[in-house]
Amino acid sequence: MKYIFIVGAPGSRWSGVARSIYYSDQIDQSDDTPERIYFNPKSPPKAKQLMHRGAYFDPGMEFGKELEDFDSLSKQDLEKIFDAPFEGSDKIKIIKSHVLSKHVDKLAELFDDPIVLVYRYDQDCFDWWKQAGGWEITYPNYQWYKDDATMQTEIANQNKAIRKYVLENKLYSINNNIDLQKILGIKSMNYSRFTDVEVYCKINNESKNS
Repeated sequence: MKYIFIVGAPGSRWSGVARSIYYSDQIDQSDDTPERIYFNPKSPPKAKQLMHRGAYFDPGMEFGKELEDFDSLSKQDLEKIFDAPFEGSDKIKIIKSHVLSKHVDKLAELFDDPIVLVYRYDQDCFDWWKQAGGWEITYPNYQWYKDDATMQTEIANQNKAIRKYVLENKLYSINNNIDLQKILGIKSMNYSRFTDVEVYCKINNESKNS
């Protein structure tokens, strides 16, 4: 396993799902730099709420600008994009992307690596994204989404694609990161229950449940 792909719409709380497995000794954390850390500016100074950590891959962001034209990319092209923020260790790289939500079928064809799908209702996604900072989020950059209307449309499209894939592949929801770690075959010391969000995992082109 070289990658763990995590896909979800903005505001789906997918970053929390990613963080819940990020601190495993088996995960490559070399993408973690001070510039790629974002705290919710609305949280109290003495209790900063960590929102984002590590690289994100999407059009308009630091990495993954090419993903806007995903269908034109080969596996080798994608590996070059995904490997860019890492230092080349043999550890597993977590790849976080919103737009890959709409390309899970092809992603699963090209890679045997697990795909974690995170779903939350459209309005809940948009409201939480706004609460987390919205257009003032400093990392990653969301300017590609242009305005609130476009953001809401993209959230709906990404969620629709996730739901379609989950239903077609008969994936079962996962309750917490311990269950997710078991499916992925990794270990982490922390515990996180997945509340107000649905988490699924596609492994080796077969449906797996918790």
